[in-house]
Amino acid sequence: MSDLTIVVPIKNPKKLDEWLRQMEWLLKEHRAIIIDSGGGEKLEAFSWKYVKKDLTEWEARELGYSFVETPLVLNLDVDTVLPIEYVQEALELLRSGKADVTAIDYVESIGHYGLGTSMWRTDVLKEVYDYPPKALELAMKEEPSHWHVFRYTICECIYVWNKLCALKKKFVPLLYKAVNLGEH
Repeated sequence: MSDLTIVVPIKNPKKLDEWLRQMEWLLKEHRAIIIDSGGGEKLEAFSWKYVKKDLTEWEARELGYSFVETPLVLNLDVDTVLPIEYVQEALELLRSGKADVTAIDYVESIGHYGLGTSMWRTDVLKEVYDYPPKALELAMKEEPSHWHVFRYTICECIYVWNKLCALKKKFVPLLYKAVNLGEH
């Protein structure tokens, strides 16, 4: 059995068939937890755990993480195609203890590493993932003079990466590029 679980949140995917053709190899090789908020029924056949529930993307990730039993977890957005080389190298680094988390950028860069394209030691991900958008919004209202701090942390990706850095975890960016089939 694989030591990797893939968490895939889905909400009205635009190019599911194209994505599935390119990522089926990965879903077949490892456990997949599919959190379907609409339009992901085709992926039930490839899932280890399939949950149909209307959630925001961050809520779907959080729910998916609660089911992970393996030591490693891959975040995979349903519009992101990963190169096999990234998966292989990330697994090597994480299994050897040389990294706590790895990530890659997209072919058209989003300006930071995306949470949806990252592989983690599960214990580290569960330690850093507490994305609380409501708490951040409240803090911005209570402390408007701190807006410059919070406006960059509202994004789920940046919030999690900031927390990862603050905890001094071993982050290893890999020089591969993911292809985004959706609209970023």
